[in-house]
Amino acid sequence: MALEWLWLGQFLLSISWLYFPTIYTLPSPIWSIFVFSGLFFNIISLRNIAIHSLNKKYYVVLIPFVLGLIILPFPYCFSSVLLLFGAAFVLLKGYIRLFSCIGLGFMLTGAILSLQTLVVPVFFSLFSRYHQINFISGFLSFLLNILGLTAISSGGELFLLTYT
Repeated sequence: MALEWLWLGQFLLSISWLYFPTIYTLPSPIWSIFVFSGLFFNIISLRNIAIHSLNKKYYVVLIPFVLGLIILPFPYCFSSVLLLFGAAFVLLKGYIRLFSCIGLGFMLTGAILSLQTLVVPVFFSLFSRYHQINFISGFLSFLLNILGLTAISSGGELFLLTYT
């Protein structure tokens, strides 16, 4: 059952980026609902995993994330916040056993969001420039014309008549 919770957590983290684009506006508050839900399900999925000992040299990996917390603007630095909270929970695991799975959940969620933080801006910049949809542009043009919009397909690109 833990694997299903883990997949649900990853699914919710992936959906969170649908509400994240800050090209012209601030991110939607719905973004945080998906992120915290994904965090919750990641923690639930890791509840039976306990860390007995963690070599302190692995905390050196957190230095770039501290720098990211300082340099990056809010939505992009959120993965660093989660990773640092996770590291703090793992350090406190000796006091309460529950902190071990909470720390792992925070660290897993932070690691996934940090990878997404690297990929999503590249996705935005690449795919906002290339609009070719060769395999369905003719069908979409036909469908849009039936729906009352003026659309023309040429060379794999779809052009819509807009009124200014």
